[in-house]
Amino acid sequence: MEPIQVFNTYSNEDDHHCNKDVDPMVSTSGEAGGEVGAVSCGMGGRRGPGHQHCWHGAWTDMGLEKVGMYIKTVTDGSVVHQDSRIQVNDLLMQMDGMNLLGVTQSFVATMLWNTKIQQLKRKLQSLEQEKGHWWVKKAQLEQSVKEKKDHMEKLEGYGGEAQGPCKAVSEHLREAQAQYQAQEHKYSKAECLIKDYQQETNFLKKKTA
Repeated sequence: MEPIQVFNTYSNEDDHHCNKDVDPMVSTSGEAGGEVGAVSCGMGGRRGPGHQHCWHGAWTDMGLEKVGMYIKTVTDGSVVHQDSRIQVNDLLMQMDGMNLLGVTQSFVATMLWNTKIQQLKRKLQSLEQEKGHWWVKKAQLEQSVKEKKDHMEKLEGYGGEAQGPCKAVSEHLREAQAQYQAQEHKYSKAECLIKDYQQETNFLKKKTA
């Protein structure tokens, strides 16, 4: 049999990123070689941050498997990919202020689920605010439509009241036009009679001269 390979690791005194909430005797083996770094990335909308993680069972304590969560893949074009500070095989030590070192898989799954729930709650709150804004906008539009409708009804009422006088004026105008045409016809006829009378008068003057 080949000899077992032995690797150097950090002692409790040298390890500055241990999880104080777990047993330090078992936490050091899971934290060996980890790099400390705080990274803040957006959630990436419906597509998520854009990474997959895998669980690595480091030890078993009280029948529960203690795990470390490592980045397995990073999706091209995702929030994590664009940020570029999180790389494949990085160990996730903390998320949303919660220490992930030496915890159980069920604990991390619950924490991630709660993070998703909080995100949905914030989105729901934003939608409720937007809904309230649109309700106010709808009420304003309905009030504006009602005012315009009332204004149109008033204008139609004024038009109905003025319809009678307008008809009377139109009738008077037609009568005046008819009278004018009759007077013009009489004037033309009288003008012809006067002209005939003048011609007849001139003829008589020449005849008697």
